[in-house]
Amino acid sequence: RSSCPRGPGVAGAGGAFYYALSFSYTFEHPQDTVFFAYHYPYTYSYLQDFLGRIQAHPYCSRFVQRLELCRTLSQVPCELL
Repeated sequence: RSSCPRGPGVAGAGGAFYYALSFSYTFEHPQDTVFFAYHYPYTYSYLQDFLGRIQAHPYCSRFVQRLELCRTLSQVPCELL
């Protein structure tokens, strides 16, 4: 079974992953349901590298096609997968 490339990761000492996040939030309505989500920074460069590795992979490339859908205001390609 062939495995496809995975996204980037940053390891700390001994290969363990370490992240810390702190913030405060004031709940405005007692009956509201509030969800919080966080993800480490994922740059456009990481995305391009990851998609390039998938495209170069002999197995995974059969399942992904990249097309330029449009360009952003700063002329960066916005792709359709």
